[in-house]
Amino acid sequence: MKKRSFLFLFLLLCLLMTACGQSDKGNVKHIKKVTALFEEPQEIVIDCFGDSITWGQFNSEELEQQIQNGEIHPSLDDGGQLFEDYGIYISSVYQSDPTYPQSLRTNLNQKLKEAGYGASVRTVNDGISGDWLTKDSFRRISCDPDITVVLFCGNNFYFNQPYKGTLEKNIDALQKAGSIVYLLTYPLFPDRIHTDDFASANQYIREVAKKKNVRLIDTYQMFEEAVETSYNRETLFSKDCIHLSPLGYDLLGQFVAEGIFADLDQD
Repeated sequence: MKKRSFLFLFLLLCLLMTACGQSDKGNVKHIKKVTALFEEPQEIVIDCFGDSITWGQFNSEELEQQIQNGEIHPSLDDGGQLFEDYGIYISSVYQSDPTYPQSLRTNLNQKLKEAGYGASVRTVNDGISGDWLTKDSFRRISCDPDITVVLFCGNNFYFNQPYKGTLEKNIDALQKAGSIVYLLTYPLFPDRIHTDDFASANQYIREVAKKKNVRLIDTYQMFEEAVETSYNRETLFSKDCIHLSPLGYDLLGQFVAEGIFADLDQD
């Protein structure tokens, strides 16, 4: 077990170095900017911008059984989300605890404290279930973020909505507003009816990250390595094999925290 855990940590470090690419001038500039931000003793606002994965949607056999037995009572005014395009309300009982933004906050603050930084982070969950990316989606961001973590456009492929230029336009607007942008890829459950859609989204995200010289944390690949070395895939995903389980969201937040923390120049 120790050997497997060591292998997983080693592979994760290699992935972070690859995903975060620390060689070209643009990335050196990025590292300096992130480092300067975290060196100040201040609260740093990280906006997590995306769809249902960011919001934290999940389901399980256990949850459905609890609802059926009357142990849990979903309602139309329980703090969930209305997917207006399809008139579907998603109860808050289907929101994971933790969500990945919550896990990101917890894990990154712990790393900062242990490393002696005076800065701390506050995360904002700007995920909307069922949403797809448009060229002006950035306008719905509910805060003025220092950092924006984007996991978006999967539903463009899932619902066959236009996607070309959408991610680029949002990145331009966020950077113009002064936010440091990170892109994530979608963790996937292979050989399911939806897998190709989100795999296509990941390809687009990687292409845009390279084109725009924006930091990519390849969380898809990190999940693959985690499954290979330490985790059972079924425990990381919800019953629908699209969304994650609470354990999966927690791991996603850990990976994003690792990716951001790896950008701090601690020499």
